[in-house]
Amino acid sequence: MRESIPALPSSNTLPGRFGWQPCQQTPLHRTLHRTSLLGRFSPHEPWKDESDLTVPGREPPVDTLDEPPAAFCEYRLAKEGREQMGTAASVLPAPRTHNAAPVLHLDTSVWVALSRARLHADDPFRELWGHLLEATESGRVQVALSNMNYLEVWNRRARASRDDLGLTIAMLSGYVSLRDIDQLTGAEVSLAIDARREGGLEQQPKRLPRSWVLGTGVRHAFNSEMGRYRFVETLESNAEPEGPPVEPPPELVSFFSLLEPRNFEWIQLVGSDDGHNFAGVDFRPTHRHGDEWVDQQEALRRFVQRVASDDSLLYRAIILQRLEAIRPSLIELTSLDEFVNLVPSPAAGVSLIGKVPIEHVVAELLFQALRNPAYSFRQHDQADIYDLAHSIPYCDVVAADKHWAHLATAGHLDSEYRTTVLSGIGGLAKWADSALH
Repeated sequence: MRESIPALPSSNTLPGRFGWQPCQQTPLHRTLHRTSLLGRFSPHEPWKDESDLTVPGREPPVDTLDEPPAAFCEYRLAKEGREQMGTAASVLPAPRTHNAAPVLHLDTSVWVALSRARLHADDPFRELWGHLLEATESGRVQVALSNMNYLEVWNRRARASRDDLGLTIAMLSGYVSLRDIDQLTGAEVSLAIDARREGGLEQQPKRLPRSWVLGTGVRHAFNSEMGRYRFVETLESNAEPEGPPVEPPPELVSFFSLLEPRNFEWIQLVGSDDGHNFAGVDFRPTHRHGDEWVDQQEALRRFVQRVASDDSLLYRAIILQRLEAIRPSLIELTSLDEFVNLVPSPAAGVSLIGKVPIEHVVAELLFQALRNPAYSFRQHDQADIYDLAHSIPYCDVVAADKHWAHLATAGHLDSEYRTTVLSGIGGLAKWADSALH
């Protein structure tokens, strides 16, 4: 039976000139790891909310909030009822603090399977759900969320579906999260540059401390006080890039500050009741970015095949792609002379990327896929690859999509990072039978 999730104040009750979408990071690959509140917002303009929740001139009850931050927040909270905030607090899981227990990370397809097991007593993985719930609540294992886990919940259009999946995620993870992938990559690049200066690129890459990598909540996962949201002046389209960043409206900042931690985390995870139907909103640009990414990878494959059927050339081409992805960090961390001489040969490029774990995992997975001429990339492969790049270097156990789990082990990434890589929900069940009993 589906648990009843109480309605919460919605952060989607915004003027029609607002837009939200997962944002684009760098041109090559950080297109999936943030979500944005975008648009041209003026706090002095009249509201134009198509949901008619903020009718001009309508006065909300005076006792709704002690210090109401803005009309739209005040009215929405009055409409939903402050008492529901208390109800929600008694139902929704509270955020947990990370600990020293082994870290498990789950692909979204595994989360979906576990959600079915939670809801249906006759599901074949119902026992697995029970074991995982007991293990996480007792602190024997912790489940860490990635940026991608958050973003993929919002790919489900129906609110009931997001609620079901979100409650499963919240119950097991307690919102323990991996640090923002861009922060991690930048820190890895910095360590690699330091190692090069010390003449130590032949050594194993230094691992970032787990106490720094792990944290709690969406703010940690996206390195932002606004959680998964940021603001830009105009939305990205197929024809135009997104506009420059702008400051979030004070009304929304104040609105988020009103929420109890569990309610703030819940809204960030599953969204609001009506936001996915809001006029002018692009919630799923990952589909467009995924198509563009597929075209890039297939173009790379065709280029290598045209020049020579040579795996070493293919690998060097991928390394060049990954070096381009971290070029802004390299420029920031080095002098001009050092940057110019940073990669004097293809072997030096391979060595440098090998010391940046996230980029190294991306390179190895792309190589395993591109060297197989029978494999055609899918739109969702981009999300799978970067989720594994985020999790394999920093988690003890990763339950991945079956295809990419196979390629990760074929590329020896499991042994490289001493991470157990499992194939889907079935692999997770087999691991739990031995590890959690």
